[in-house]
Amino acid sequence: MTQAAKAYTNTGSRFEDEYSSLLVEAEFKHERVVQFLEGEYADFVAIDFACKERKITVEYDSKYHFLTELKKGAKPNHGREKGAIGWKVVNIDYKDAIKLNSAPKEKVEKAGDMKEMKKLYLRNRLKQVGLDF
Repeated sequence: MTQAAKAYTNTGSRFEDEYSSLLVEAEFKHERVVQFLEGEYADFVAIDFACKERKITVEYDSKYHFLTELKKGAKPNHGREKGAIGWKVVNIDYKDAIKLNSAPKEKVEKAGDMKEMKKLYLRNRLKQVGLDF
């Protein structure tokens, strides 16, 4: 299992590729698909975007990140605290990406263009975990 987890690679979705570029332009330097193994019998964690220096992760939560139902007796989040091994976590919900892509023309123009509006959204999300620009 450990070898399989270490060999895991994820090319990412179109949205992840776009948001990786936007994060760089928004001055959040990061690595893509950072992998952690907590221990021999622990869960494998793959983080979409991580800044190891600042211990901040950004997860792009596509519709496949959400459970529709838990098995009987299962504990949400496997009974663990939220977070990624003590790091600050920013979740980008795919619904937010959809809303941004369908924003009214006036709102987009106020930000400058669609790309600038998305970068502003990302900077605001990163400020929520204490990152200053």
